[in-house]
Amino acid sequence: MYSYYVTPHPYVLYQHFRNFQTELRNAAGHGFEDLAPRRIAHELFAHLKAGDKIAITTRQYGDNNNNTALNSLLYELRARDLEVRVIGDQDAVQDFCFLMHAQKEILGYARSTYFIWASILSNATSIRAYLVNTTANWRSGSMTRLMDYELNWGVNADPLLRDRYHLEVY
Repeated sequence: MYSYYVTPHPYVLYQHFRNFQTELRNAAGHGFEDLAPRRIAHELFAHLKAGDKIAITTRQYGDNNNNTALNSLLYELRARDLEVRVIGDQDAVQDFCFLMHAQKEILGYARSTYFIWASILSNATSIRAYLVNTTANWRSGSMTRLMDYELNWGVNADPLLRDRYHLEVY
């Protein structure tokens, strides 16, 4: 384990792990479906090499440490020899400020307004917001709204965001 506990380090990728399935009843039916841990490790983080560092902020990690989805993700990332740190001992405001100070890359679920605001206000050189291509996301209008925002008036209209913000659909 490495020790980037209080302040974000410039060479670390930061991920906000929301885990809607533990927060919302029928999360997938409402378009809040996340990628399987193996896909996150091998697709979202495909560009990382062994030894690269990831810090994950989440409200879903505590003393009992029994979050199956998070533990599965940690297993998959560590199997790729990535150095992973979970920052689960802060409150929501501390996590938000922590994410805002990310410098290298920040990654999170595009339907999390918490992640979107923290990333837009951050100094990260790369903001990667992702969605899962599901029927529920299309039915809820999330895909259409996010793509419209990115393509027409939000990200592309702002020269400070245009080169940093990337919406990815898996």
